[in-house]
Amino acid sequence: MVELVVEATLRQQFLARQSLDAERARSDELLRAALPAHAADRLKRGEQNIADAFIDATVLFTDLVGFTDLSKRIGPKETVRVLDHIFSRFDEIVAEHGLDRVKTMGDGYLAIGGTSGEPRGGAEDAAKAALDMIAAVEDARAQFGMPLALRIGLHVGPVIGGVVGDRRPTYDYWGDTLNIASRLESTGVAGRVHCSEAAFWRLGKTYRFDARGPIELEGYATVQSYLLTGLAEG
Repeated sequence: MVELVVEATLRQQFLARQSLDAERARSDELLRAALPAHAADRLKRGEQNIADAFIDATVLFTDLVGFTDLSKRIGPKETVRVLDHIFSRFDEIVAEHGLDRVKTMGDGYLAIGGTSGEPRGGAEDAAKAALDMIAAVEDARAQFGMPLALRIGLHVGPVIGGVVGDRRPTYDYWGDTLNIASRLESTGVAGRVHCSEAAFWRLGKTYRFDARGPIELEGYATVQSYLLTGLAEG
């Protein structure tokens, strides 16, 4: 009788450990889905007030041109279906090129590279990701039979990153580099990647550009900008 009780107790303890391990694994998975890996690992170790400075980040701001008006015509279910398709493809693209998705904002998508400490995800990877995003939206345009077009702003420079929030922590970024990338997007051209001069000088030996001429960015001086056209030949 005692042996049966001991065996039952050990079995319950084993099952309880299995359940706890599964719950921990699930929590780790959710944390890594919400935060960059380097931030998730630090939170797990008990680190608080996570704040970082990155001197060489590449920021991609994207926007689906005219999608707000389109969504009024196609209704909520179709709106969500189209955005889910496009953003899921964007997630695959940024992961493939070593970037991180920061967040979506309506029909906008923000990605960043050069902040993970890994060799992938630099300016050249971000440029390739941007061109792949343009192609993905062109594919979606044909698939859904809708007037879909993507506008992208790309800029290189320093950013600040850190974890904000307690109950639902997120890792966000701040700084002029993001603001300039956002303004490059809003002053860009449908179906093109609008780049800053800093991005041009970083990528000029690997990629081809069309000079767009000086443009005025709200809140900033008049700047020279370029439209990325593709990889350089040879």
